[in-house]
Amino acid sequence: MKKTFGFIASLFFCFSASSKIYVNIGAPEKIKKSLIALSPFLLQDINPDQDKMSVGKQMSERLEKNLKFSSYFNVLSPKAFIENPATKSSIPYPKDINGFRWQNWKLTGADFLFFADYSITENELVVNASLHQINLQKTLFRKKYTGQANQDNQIVDKLSN
Repeated sequence: MKKTFGFIASLFFCFSASSKIYVNIGAPEKIKKSLIALSPFLLQDINPDQDKMSVGKQMSERLEKNLKFSSYFNVLSPKAFIENPATKSSIPYPKDINGFRWQNWKLTGADFLFFADYSITENELVVNASLHQINLQKTLFRKKYTGQANQDNQIVDKLSN
């Protein structure tokens, strides 16, 4: 015990007398940002109107803004997409014959792939969303969000979190 205490005391003296120890907490510039591909929010409506379609555009823009602001994501440009996610099911092929193909998204360099569709009835907004991790070929979540028709921002913020 005496030897251990002496060793610790000499270490303490050595560090406190001759040097300073710095602990760098949270160096954000060194965080690797994940690359995410965002499918546009697709309106599920037999007779879509311009007002309902603009809600999807606003939700897509807000989601992208939120993810970029988080500093954890870079958003893949739609120009880099090999598949058009608007024409694919959010359930991967071969489980769904019309589903997206993991390999096509792997080729883009995307880490994640996000899908969302929505519907608006008289006073209700329903958003179905899914997130897929490309390299693991795994669906991370499928969730349904509901709210009043004017709560699109709140729903997207909750989804972003």
